[in-house]
Amino acid sequence: MSLGVLSGHGDGAPGLWNPWAWGQFHDRKWLAGPPERAWELLDGFHRREDWSTYTVQGERDWSGNPPYGQYDVVPIEADLATLQRYSSLVLLGWNTMTEELYEKLKAYVEGGGHLILSLPHLRGDAVRGGEPQLLRDGDFSDLCGVKVTGWLETSVRGVKFLEHSSLPGYRLPVADVGCDPRFMGSFTPATLELTTARVLAGHDVLFGADADQIAAQPVLVENRLGEGTVLLVTLLEYPADDAVIGLTRELLRVISSGEQGDLRLLGSDRVRYAVYDLDDGAGQVIYLLNTDPDCSAPVRLWVEGRETAEFLVPANEFAVVYRFGSVVVMPLDRRVDLARCEQQDGALELEFSSVISQEVGVENLGPRTVTVRLNGSAAELPAGAVAHLALPRGVPDGTVGYEPDFAEEPAYDGEIDARTAY
Repeated sequence: MSLGVLSGHGDGAPGLWNPWAWGQFHDRKWLAGPPERAWELLDGFHRREDWSTYTVQGERDWSGNPPYGQYDVVPIEADLATLQRYSSLVLLGWNTMTEELYEKLKAYVEGGGHLILSLPHLRGDAVRGGEPQLLRDGDFSDLCGVKVTGWLETSVRGVKFLEHSSLPGYRLPVADVGCDPRFMGSFTPATLELTTARVLAGHDVLFGADADQIAAQPVLVENRLGEGTVLLVTLLEYPADDAVIGLTRELLRVISSGEQGDLRLLGSDRVRYAVYDLDDGAGQVIYLLNTDPDCSAPVRLWVEGRETAEFLVPANEFAVVYRFGSVVVMPLDRRVDLARCEQQDGALELEFSSVISQEVGVENLGPRTVTVRLNGSAAELPAGAVAHLALPRGVPDGTVGYEPDFAEEPAYDGEIDARTAY
């Protein structure tokens, strides 16, 4: 897993029928607001962008599924070792920062993590409805590379991106600073003293401004710390506030795209997927679920820059795919189990059990010829070649649930008693 969404300290988002944070309905200040609405933004991880979205750049659109198909919600109170399992951590909702949490996040970044947050997440108080009282009097130079010295007035502004992030996959919508500002809203920028941070985006009202002026009006800054990176939105508003929600959605798309790994899915956002390492470290298994109840979905897997041939996941169905280095194995029917995988005499030896006799697609995405043997069938695959190998029915002795008639309901030849039928 590469992407984690932090559940902040003191976050009481209800998420149910009760619209009150922590269920505190005695005072309107506890009514769910922008900090709590931030959790609704997570649905965007599983939605592809419209074809006309101008900020989607590059040869492929990686929106519609988070990295490796999943993300975790991670409590900010988790220990450092747990946080370090994720290459990127994002704060969106309520968080009351403490010195202990601050130092732990600092250690996470120093160790190579990517941390994305906004100034309200650095508040040291837990008072709802008021201006955040920032931890350390706003001096975050050792983590974020800035000192907060005050706030500008709240007024309608927009955002202009100046530079790309130093993180290679984080492709920001950088354009000519003379263009109209984007993501307009009535928001409140902080006044900052930059120490080690650099400005990636600033605010403006009209199209006529130069880069120096925009850089002096920060909205998004980046700071390198140790082996990692911090991205800080320098506004008073929470990410789900109406004034900045467009900017937040864009940043979440950039983050999800930037954290994609060596195995990705190309296809409809109705197809969800998950990637798991095999126990022996020999490869990976990829589970795909087509959530569309009516139509099959064409998809391709992207593996280290090479793409599989297009294949279909049937409507309302679940499929399983295996990857062994550059070799992708696609059983026609999902009811299989990998029994053995090893390299022998220069060939990839695979053994599967299967509930039915079926055909298995085998594709070589690597640059060199590969020999694959599967349950007695063999194929020599040049670079880019696809073969289909026979997989006979075969299940482990004594295994319960693999009998051919296991799922068949016996016919009922008795009479139904209307008094007990329901």
